[in-house]
Amino acid sequence: MFINERLRSEIANYLRTNKRAVHLPLFPTAKKAGFTANILTQWFYWVYKRAGIAGASSHSGRRTFITNLANKGIGVRVLASLAGHRSPSVTMAYIDANDDMKRRAVELV
Repeated sequence: MFINERLRSEIANYLRTNKRAVHLPLFPTAKKAGFTANILTQWFYWVYKRAGIAGASSHSGRRTFITNLANKGIGVRVLASLAGHRSPSVTMAYIDANDDMKRRAVELV
């Protein structure tokens, strides 16, 4: 798994501050277990709903991550690998073409 240095540092600080054992879930549920995929999906749903963000889902973060990297010129094969997609065509569906991307593209001509 690839984690940038800033996040790696924050996780290390979290572990030091909370004195979590390495084998325990990083962010435990109320029952001290790790999040299942279903519970995490529901958690995101409620976080977005409480924040008043309409139309967001558990995939919104993935879409934003992939789109932001695409905006920075990262190739679709690398994006597919980071997203865990077998096919770059699946990854392409996650990339939102926005006005900034279009503006930069026409400036290349």
